[in-house]
Amino acid sequence: MKETEKQRQKEEQKLERQRKKEEREAEKQREKEFQQVNKLKYDKLEMTREMIVDIENSLMEGSLGPLIRDNLEPKMMTLNTFQHIVPGIIKFRRKVKAEWNDELCAFVPIPEIIQEEIYVFHYLEIETIAQFIENDSLHTHIRNLQKIFHNKKLVILVKGFDGYCRKKKTQHNRTFTNAVRIGIDPGIENDVQLKKKPTMNKGPDQEKIEEEFIWLQLIAKVMIVHTKDTEETAAIIGTLSSDIATIPYKNRNGELNFWVENQIRAGIDHSDTWCRMLQEIQHVTEPVAKGILNKHSTINSLYDAYNGCHTQEEAENLLTDVEIPNNGLGQRNRYVNRALSKRIYEIFMGNDADAIIS
Repeated sequence: MKETEKQRQKEEQKLERQRKKEEREAEKQREKEFQQVNKLKYDKLEMTREMIVDIENSLMEGSLGPLIRDNLEPKMMTLNTFQHIVPGIIKFRRKVKAEWNDELCAFVPIPEIIQEEIYVFHYLEIETIAQFIENDSLHTHIRNLQKIFHNKKLVILVKGFDGYCRKKKTQHNRTFTNAVRIGIDPGIENDVQLKKKPTMNKGPDQEKIEEEFIWLQLIAKVMIVHTKDTEETAAIIGTLSSDIATIPYKNRNGELNFWVENQIRAGIDHSDTWCRMLQEIQHVTEPVAKGILNKHSTINSLYDAYNGCHTQEEAENLLTDVEIPNNGLGQRNRYVNRALSKRIYEIFMGNDADAIIS
């Protein structure tokens, strides 16, 4: 009986040890996942690979499709086509593996979900917009889009407006010149008529189209992006898609830069804190930071030195004469390079609130 009891206790102890081991491993895995999702995202590729770009079928089947693919695939974005009653639509989704926790000021891992982004693009060539204006249907078209994509931010990609205006101006000048010639010599009227090429007399003028653009932006609250041709349109789509990918991280990176679990960097005194602050800047190693401290012992000292520069170029190159202390292994004297000096200047004196420091 005692043997049986001892055996049972051993089994229970074994199971308890196994349970605790599994709990420790699970906790380590959670910690690893937590650290992973809270790594600062410096490389846009890390952000853009999360994006799923949904492109309406006719857009991908036209001449713009291959160019869009060439712009988005190198960014590791997932391309998907879909059918829609309105042609020229581009939507965005994101693969989300973490959500922001305000109490922790950190990202918390979650099972992957697909989340819709707020932006919707609508591609329109200027000739189509001109036709809408001629038919007095532009407002209706936009209002219908806003009903379909309720609570979304609509971005209209307009191709060819500048070219349209140039052609209109050329036609206006030609018409004026012909009128003057006929006024001087009525006998040449028939010759002028014969030489006439197909014109752009139809369609709204530049002023009318610009009035409609103002309505779109001020009343309909639609963002307008102009492109000159198909190639630039594809490039703009690529750029804007990348910008959308970075939105959740622009401000978060700034917040995370000062606190990540188990990575608190507190200085023991003012000098040590200043040294650690400098090391938060990308490529500023401890020797570089100490070199800067040797010349500018406080943040105020560096700030005053920047303000004392007469030109921006002088300020950007201010730290190029800062010697980096060697490690005693016979290295030759090194100095802060221009690129890093300029970067430090931009961090301390720039106005971009979204700039990523690290």
